Amino acid sequence: MSRRLFGECMKEKNNDFLIVCIIYFAAYLILAFLRVASYLEWTSGSVWRIILPIFLQGGVMFVFPLFCMIWYKKRTQAKPLPDMSFAEYMDMKARPAQTNVMKSWGFGKVSWRVMGFAFLLGILLLIFNMYVSSFFNGILAFAGYRHMGGGGDSAYASLGFLGLLITLFFGSVLPGFCEEVTHRGMLLRGFRDRIGIMRAIMLSSILFGLFHMSAVQVFYCIILGYFICLAVVITRSIWTGIIIHFMNNAVSDISSFARTKGWTGADFITHIVNFLGGVGMILYAFIFIGVFYLIIWILTICARDNFMKDQAARVANGLEPIQIPKQAKGMDAIRFYLTAGETTKPIRSIFDLRPLEKTFLFGLIFLGVIINVMSIVWGFL
Repeated sequence: MSRRLFGECMKEKNNDFLIVCIIYFAAYLILAFLRVASYLEWTSGSVWRIILPIFLQGGVMFVFPLFCMIWYKKRTQAKPLPDMSFAEYMDMKARPAQTNVMKSWGFGKVSWRVMGFAFLLGILLLIFNMYVSSFFNGILAFAGYRHMGGGGDSAYASLGFLGLLITLFFGSVLPGFCEEVTHRGMLLRGFRDRIGIMRAIMLSSILFGLFHMSAVQVFYCIILGYFICLAVVITRSIWTGIIIHFMNNAVSDISSFARTKGWTGADFITHIVNFLGGVGMILYAFIFIGVFYLIIWILTICARDNFMKDQAARVANGLEPIQIPKQAKGMDAIRFYLTAGETTKPIRSIFDLRPLEKTFLFGLIFLGVIINVMSIVWGFL
C-alpha cells in the first residue's frame, strides 16, 4: 500500500470501510498465493504442515489486520491543537479511545447466558450445516465435480490423543478464532457504520464464503456465515461466532481423525447424512424446516430482549420509544430489532460508495469469484 493511497484515506471522514477493504484485499492476495503454492506442492512436507496454518491463520488473519487497524486508529485519533480551548481539550479527552480495536470488534466480558446461547445455536447450526452442505455437495457430485481435498490427518493420528489435540488446534481453534476476528470483527464492524447492519452482515458473509476458495465450501459458508453474523450482532459478542465456528470445524476434525485411527463410529457424520437422506423427502424437508425455524425463533427472542433493554434505556433518557410493527415476524422481526437502533445513517446502496471504496470492494469480490470459479473448473477436470 503506497503512502499516496493512505494519504487519500486520511483526507476523507469515516474511512473504516475503505481501510478494512484494503487490509482484507492484501490478506486475500497472500491467501491466494499460498493456495496456488499448495496446489503446485510448493508447501508440501511436515514442516509446512505446522508453519503454514500458524502463518495463515495467526499471522495473516489475526496479527496483520489487528496491527494495521491499531496503526490506522492511532494515526487518525484526535490530537490536541495549540489553539484548542480547555473545554475542547476536555471534550476530546472524554471521548472513548479509538485504539481499543479488540473491544470494538466484540471482545469483552461475556455472560454465561451468552455462552449457553452460543453452544445451543452452534448445535443447531451444525445440524443445519449438514443439510446445506450435503445439498450443495450433492449438486456438485451429480454434475461430475471431484473434490480435491484429502481425508484424515494421518501425520497427527500417529500421536494418539495428543495428535487429536493438535488436529483440533490447527483445524478448529485457529480458524475459529482468527477467521472470526477478520470476518465478524474487522469486516463486520468496519462495514456496518458505512452501509448499515444488514448490508454489512450480507457483505461480510459473502466474503467469508469466497475466502475459503473451494467449490465445496463457498456456498454453504456464505449461508453459515450469515447466521453467525446475526448471532454475533444480536449477542454483541464475537465470542458467540468463535464458539459456533469452533463447534462446526471440531466435529469434522474429530470425525476425520477417528476415521484415520479406525475408531468405532468414526463415520457418524456420514451415517447421519445418509439417515437424513433415507427418511423420505417429506420427513427430510420437515426436519430441515423445523431446525431452520428453531434457529430463527431463538435469534428473534434474543434480539427482542436486547431491543427491549435499549427501549428502556431510551425512555430513561427522556427519548421517545421506537414503535414495534405488529406484522414483523421471523427474519423481518430480526431485521427490525437490529436496525431500529442504528445511530448512523448508512448509504442506500453499495453503488453509492466513494470511487476508491467501490474499486477495492468490487475488485475484492471479483478476485474471490474468479478464484472460486477456477476451483470449480479444476474439480471438473
